[in-house]
Amino acid sequence: MFDAVLSPKRVPTRRLGAVAVLAIALHAAALALALAYSRAAVVKPPSEPELTFVSPRPAPAPPALGSPAAPPPAPRVERKVVPRVPEAVLQPRAVPEKPPEAPVEPPPTEPSSASSPAEAQPGEGVGDPQGSASGQGDGPPGGSGSGALPGAGAGPGEVASFGEGMTRPVMDPANRPVRYTREALEAKVQGLMLLKCVITLDGALTRCRVVKGLPHMDQAVLDTVSTWRVTPVTFQGRPVVVEYVIPVRLMIPK
Repeated sequence: MFDAVLSPKRVPTRRLGAVAVLAIALHAAALALALAYSRAAVVKPPSEPELTFVSPRPAPAPPALGSPAAPPPAPRVERKVVPRVPEAVLQPRAVPEKPPEAPVEPPPTEPSSASSPAEAQPGEGVGDPQGSASGQGDGPPGGSGSGALPGAGAGPGEVASFGEGMTRPVMDPANRPVRYTREALEAKVQGLMLLKCVITLDGALTRCRVVKGLPHMDQAVLDTVSTWRVTPVTFQGRPVVVEYVIPVRLMIPK
């Protein structure tokens, strides 16, 4: 038996064919197992990630309308302490006595209307009551006589200013009234005019000029007043030539 194994020549041919078939079958099985294992070892693709839905958090509620936010606290103001200054004691002063006031002449009486000059009282003139002459007496106008008051009158041709101690002139009722001009009537001009005139020794009004006028009436009033007559102004019983303010009230005739 051992001789048959050890000597290949003695192995039959049929037994060799069966062994070859078995070897081929084993190799084929091994190859199939290798292929199957290689396929199992292929890396699988990564699986898709799972999506998880989460509900969002609710937003905070808005502040209620009509409730304004509280204002910031006011800054604290520190009060500064001011040192008190002692008050100075004032010594009383002597108040000088008020000098007595000079007597005031009453204002002149204005005429009631331009159509009634007889009721008009001439206004008071402004000037020195002592007059402009150097004296009054028995001597010439130079002023060297025995006059009672120096400078209280006027010599011939000189004009004094109306003052204290002189009599007021009175309008003559026969004086004609002032007539309105057509322009003054259309403009409805009315009011008070003031004229300054020289009253002569016989009561005539000369050298008149307008001190306060009215539109469209200055020349008409000057022409009329120049024809007026008044009582002479006297001082210490004697007539004097003085400059006097004549008020003229103009009113539109009805």
